[in-house]
Parts: sequence; C-alpha cells; structure tokens
Amino acid sequence: MKFNLETIFQILAWSYESEHYQWTRGLYNGRFELPNWARVKKEFHENGLTGGRDFFVIDAGEFDLWVFPGTLPTDWKDWWVNLQAQAIPVPVRGAVSAEINKAMGEVHRGAAGIGRVLDDEMNRDQKPALLIGHSQGFMSAINAAVWALDKEMDVIGVIGTGCPRVGNDKFIEGILKHVPVLPFYHSFDIVRFLPTCSMGYAGFNGLLLSENGTAPEALPGMSIGAYCPDGGFGQWFKSIYRKFRHGLKGGPVSDHDSTKYIAGLSDLLSIHAVPAERRIKEFLEAQQGGKRLTRLLQIEERKEVLV
Repeated sequence: MKFNLETIFQILAWSYESEHYQWTRGLYNGRFELPNWARVKKEFHENGLTGGRDFFVIDAGEFDLWVFPGTLPTDWKDWWVNLQAQAIPVPVRGAVSAEINKAMGEVHRGAAGIGRVLDDEMNRDQKPALLIGHSQGFMSAINAAVWALDKEMDVIGVIGTGCPRVGNDKFIEGILKHVPVLPFYHSFDIVRFLPTCSMGYAGFNGLLLSENGTAPEALPGMSIGAYCPDGGFGQWFKSIYRKFRHGLKGGPVSDHDSTKYIAGLSDLLSIHAVPAERRIKEFLEAQQGGKRLTRLLQIEERKEVLV
C-alpha cells in the first residue's frame, strides 16, 4: 500500500469534491480520487445549527484515517462555527481533557463541539487512528484527537494543512504530551494567523511550504510546540508584497486552497526531496510518538546523490 504525505494531501482534496459536496463538483473537476486501497467505512454530515461537523472514516488496513474537510464556503453554518472564536476552557470528557483543562488549556469554542458529535457517532472499539484535516477540519481533527484520547483509543497523530490556531499555548503543550502533530502552512496563507494572538490564541509550530519549492523551514519560535510571533500580520503583509513584486500568482484566499498545498508539497519533494524528508523526519521524531508516524508515512533516511 502506498501511503505517504502526498496521499494525505490528495485525500484532503478529495474530501471536498466527493459526491456529498455538490457545490464543489465543478471546482476541481474530479481530479482527486481515493486510492484503490481506501474504503470509506463511515461518513457523517450534520445539518443542524452547529455545522462544521463533516467527517469520513477511511479503512486503511491496519489503521483508520479520520478525514475532516474544511469550511464549505456556501454553508453559513460552517461560518457560524468559525465565528464562535472565543477561547474557552477545554471541555472535560476524560483523563486527557481534564489534564489539559487543569493546566489552563483553552480551545476554540466552535471547534470544541466535535466531541458531542463523536459521542453519538463513534465508539471506542476502533482501530488505531490517524486524523487529518484542512483548515477548519484541522481544528476538528485536533479536538477529535482529544476526544479519542479520553476514550483511551490509540491515536497515531494529527496532520493538517492550512491550519488555523485552535487554542492557547497550554492547550497545544497538553496535546503534544500525547500525540505528534504535523501542520503544514503556506507562506502566504492568511488563515495561519487566525484567530489572533490578542484573542489568547497560539499556533502549532509546523512546516512552512514556500512558493518556489525551497526546503521546509520551522516557523519562528520553538522547533516543537506553540508559537505566536509578534507582528504576525506584519510578516504576512511583507510576504504578500514580496509575492506580487516577483509576479507570483495567487492571493491570501487562493493560497489557502487545498490544491495549493498539493502543489507546494509536490514542488518541494520534486526539487528538494532529501532535505525536505530529513527535516520532516527530524520534526516528527522530536515529538512524543513521532517515530511511529514517520514509519507510517514511509519517510526514510535517504542521502543526496551527487551527479
């Protein structure tokens, strides 16, 4: 079975154009399909006022892949979830959430509601789970990981693209004590600066994909953990200015698109495969449980071939 980061990015794009999301049927023109080995064993689409609760469970053999799409632009209920951006104490549902709550961990109010849905839709008798999400889906995936840990389930890790901030620094530190988190950000994606630090939020440190396929960098701050750079929006405006000055296409919204992340990763791995994989491997293996996720993603220690 071929399973790697490229597969994950493609599955996230597929989740936006599956037959259940009619608004996107013409968006990517069916370019993304599930791998032959993947089987959707469960799907959920909430129609209530809480919104933002769509997810798929894909049978990947020895583990399950929980897939959380991001905001549907035409669904006001999804936007309502995003707008419930108050940071609230982590809801206590078990030992792990109680530990994070006690440490003063706070989380995005709208995203925290995924726990109520999972209480109704999932049970603890599941295979090990790898959770992935884009944008709002990353917030759902992180909160779903806390829910699963409370149920004493085996969580392999969380991988996200276009990741907004989910909670405060105590929340992030609490999560990373239990599972590895691998977020990817695009250099010009405005969503990585939201919600703002002034609202009490911090971001998961992650890997930054650039426009021209340069090797991935760690975001400013600690190599692993929480970050919230001073003048974050100032950095973003400078990057946008440099982008247009050099004639690069796109914008602060289009750069958030899941296809942009696929292109960024493909460029990176085609131009700088060895240093990129080495950096990702180092980033993961510095985290609790990261070596297991490295093996699952088939990231090997390769050496440069000099011609």
